[in-house]
Parts: sequence; C-alpha cells; structure tokens
Amino acid sequence: MMKRIGLWAFAGFGVAVVWAFIAATIGPHYNLGQSALVALTVPLSWIGHRVPMTYYEVILMNAATYALIGLITEPLWHRHR
Repeated sequence: MMKRIGLWAFAGFGVAVVWAFIAATIGPHYNLGQSALVALTVPLSWIGHRVPMTYYEVILMNAATYALIGLITEPLWHRHR
C-alpha cells in the first residue's frame, strides 16, 4: 500500500512539473491559473491567487496533496475489493 501512495505522490509531482513547464514556456498567462483543468489537477492552485509561490513550492505541495489523496482513497479501495 505504501508503494501505491508513493505512486500517487509521484503522479502529483509529475502533473505539477508539466504545468510548471507549460507556465514557464508560455510566459505570464493570467487565464492559465483560472483554468478548470488546472484547478482539477493542481488542487492548491487557488492559493496562488492570494499568496505568491514559486514553482518548486507548488510542485512539492501538489505531490503532498496527491499523497494525501492516495492515503485517503487506498484504504477505501482495498476495503471495496
């Protein structure tokens, strides 16, 4: 189960790295932060509107958020099976 939670964290890390790469590539694009797809894949993106954060902080926080989601869903998934 710990491997699966680690995979959740790695997935969150990967998603945030992709979004950071897109944001760094296209430059300051103010509608990107208000995209529904960004809000779904980076749950803490709404904090960035109020508190300035670096790409590194967002990547680490997204990995931690996905790990927390995995920590919540994996026991439910195993109980369901």
